[in-house]
This record gives sequence, C-alpha cells and structure tokens, in this order.
Amino acid sequence: MYYWVHANSIEGAENTQQRNKKIRKIKRFYTGKRLIVVSEGIRDSLIAQANLDKENIQVIYNPFDQAFLQRLSKDTSDGPSQREYFIHVGTFERRKRHDRLLRAYYSSGSSTPLVIMGKGSEQERSAITNLTLELGIQEKVHILPFQRNPYPWIARAKALLLSSDQEGLPTVLIEALLLHVPVISVDCPSGPREILTQELADFLVSPDNEEGLANAISRMDQAPIEIVERHYQKFLKENVLPQFEAL
Repeated sequence: MYYWVHANSIEGAENTQQRNKKIRKIKRFYTGKRLIVVSEGIRDSLIAQANLDKENIQVIYNPFDQAFLQRLSKDTSDGPSQREYFIHVGTFERRKRHDRLLRAYYSSGSSTPLVIMGKGSEQERSAITNLTLELGIQEKVHILPFQRNPYPWIARAKALLLSSDQEGLPTVLIEALLLHVPVISVDCPSGPREILTQELADFLVSPDNEEGLANAISRMDQAPIEIVERHYQKFLKENVLPQFEAL
C-alpha cells in the first residue's frame, strides 16, 4: 500500500501551534508507511519537519493529458473577449496573496489588463476589489467567477501569474505550460521551482520580493517567452504513468 500525498500541509500551517499539530498527525499516520508525493518540496518538508524516512518517500508528479486540455481550450462558447491580458486563477483566500499580486501588477506599470478568476469568501473578494480601487487600477483588473472550463481563458492569456504563500504542486502552472502559455510565479513552498526550470526560472521570484515580481511582469509584458515541450515534458501522462506501473 502507498499513501498518495498531494498537499504540503506543514508549510500551510498558520502558526507554530497549528504546525506542531499537523506534524504530530503526519507522524501518527505516515511513520513507517510508503508514500508517493507529488513534488520534491512535499518530500523535503516531510523529511525535515516530520522526520519521516526518505527511503519510504517517492516523488511522482501528477500525470497530465495535454491533448485533453488542448481540446477544452478550443471551446469558444464562453471564452474571453479581450485580445491580450494576464491571468490569475485561484481560490479567493488569503493563502493566494492577491494583495501581493495586485501591488506587483500596479508597480509593473503594465497597461495589459489583468484577469483574476476564482471563487471563495465574499470578504476576500471585497478585499481584492477594494485594493484595486486603492491602487487606482480598477479599470485594468477584471474579477471573474470561476469558469466551469477555464482553459480557453488560460490558453489566450499573455501569461499566467501565481502569487501564493504556499502550494503543494500548483496544477494551474503546469496546465498553462501545456497550453504553451508562459508563467510568472513566486518561489513558494512547494512546486513552482520544480515547474519553472531552465530559462523559465528567470520568472521565478522570491515571495517577499514584490519589486522582483513587478519586474518579471514588466519583462514578460515586453517580451513573452516561448514555451516548448522540454519545459513540461516530465508532467506528460506518457512519462508519468510508467512510474506508477513500475511500483
């Protein structure tokens, strides 16, 4: 039996008490068990924080069906009307750090619109709206409800942005690359640095460096990077599924 771990719950703890509680629970459930984790970041956290045996932890990325995503992205029944925009797709919650995203976007000086797509608490949505008003960018930022099929929106974006404090393996970054859309992301735990490799790492920014994030947005706005197969090859199902079959 293998336990398949998709989240970095330790890094997602809001305080020391919550972190210690999560570590105790992880030790209770997983000590001596064999684990499959979806990112190296999750593995490293389990070893360093929960003292689990690295020999029992295997990293296998989630498998992605590129052809399926591409078919969904061609659905024009409810797609965007804008010709050019940046996009952020994520739940309206504090962990996603829309405040960081909006401040960096404002500082970038970009005139390219920003689409924020998601769902969540009305309080967090109001906070996002209020910050756009405070920064004077409300005319450039479009806040949309989450779409049943977000892929036409992602596929036509100039770039996808991620500004979270914590992730496990951010699926939306991989999906964007599979649709040949470049990505700008903060280097949060965990996953982004495993996704943005090679020259894509130039658009991976420390979470506390909002100036660097603004600069990355500006650079991408002026010269979007081209995405090719070597950037996402390790996530394709034909390369991932044999690893499960070999267990």
